[in-house]
Amino acid sequence: MSDPFVAYHEGLVAVHRALAEELRRLADVDTADVARAHGVGGFLLGHHHVESAIVFPGLRRHGRLRSTDVAFLDARDAEHVAVEAACRQLAAMSASASASAADIARLGAELLAMFEPHVAAEEDGLRPAVLRTMISREGLDAIGREVQAHHARRA
Repeated sequence: MSDPFVAYHEGLVAVHRALAEELRRLADVDTADVARAHGVGGFLLGHHHVESAIVFPGLRRHGRLRSTDVAFLDARDAEHVAVEAACRQLAAMSASASASAADIARLGAELLAMFEPHVAAEEDGLRPAVLRTMISREGLDAIGREVQAHHARRA
C-alpha cells in the first residue's frame, strides 16, 4: 500500500510542474498564446480554489497544527490572493480582442515570478515528513475525499 503522505506530495508537485510549464510557455513571447492564456489561468484558479477552499481549511479543521503550521497556511493563503488576482487579469486580457502575444508574455512572466517561489514554499511546507506532523492519515484521507467530491461535482 502506498504512503498517502508521499502520494499527496507527489500529486501536488506534479500539478505544480504542469502549471509552471504552462506559465513558462505563456511567459515566452514566441510561445505566448491568447487562447491558451485563458485555459492556463482557469487551471491555476481551479488548483488554488481546491487548496484555499478544501485543503487548507481541511488541514486547519482536521490537523494538529502548531503555530508555525498556521503561519505557513496563512502565508500561502495570502499568496493565493495575489496569484488569483493576476490570473483574473490574465483571463480578462485573454478575452480582449486587443490582447497581443507580448501582453500575454508580460503577464505570464509576472505570474510565473509569483508562482515559482509560492510553490517552492508550498512543496517544502507540505512535504511528507512535515505533513505527517500536521495531520493524521484519517484527516488526510478526509481531505482527499472532499477534493474528489469537488472534482466529481465539476465533471
